[in-house]
Amino acid sequence: MVEEMLIRFTHSIDMDWMLPGLQPTGRRAEFIVAAVIQIADGKVAHEHLYWDHATVLSQLEVLDHPMAAAGVNSAGQLLKLCDLHKGRVGSTAAVLGEAR
Repeated sequence: MVEEMLIRFTHSIDMDWMLPGLQPTGRRAEFIVAAVIQIADGKVAHEHLYWDHATVLSQLEVLDHPMAAAGVNSAGQLLKLCDLHKGRVGSTAAVLGEAR
């Protein structure tokens, strides 16, 4: 099974599993996570999570590089596409920022 989700948080606590050694920045992060989950005998056998770590570090202002900032808007675009799918947005052009 593959699942795509939006993660959004304010970095207000130590998160050693994701940001080892980084003290809380107080900044917000919003990014897409893809989970690949293997089910065997009705139970989770494996779970692998993938995200653009450079985007997270850029949003937390830990990494300052133009290439890292390229993915910053991907979470917002996914939300807009979700709204489009649910009929809340007028057109694909609006989602892609071509019509305002």
